[in-house]
Amino acid sequence: MYKVGERLSDFQTYQGEMVDSYRALVYLILGIFGLNIVARALIQNDLNKYAYDS
Repeated sequence: MYKVGERLSDFQTYQGEMVDSYRALVYLILGIFGLNIVARALIQNDLNKYAYDS
């Protein structure tokens, strides 16, 4: 989960947007507490946002 958050932050930098530096940490904490489905939903939401923007 942490690596996915880092990759999304890197993509934000590539797109020239403000970087959410806390994203990777949020995904990691959600994963630790057993809320993987929530973390995956947030990841999917971010991916969908970038898919619609391009």
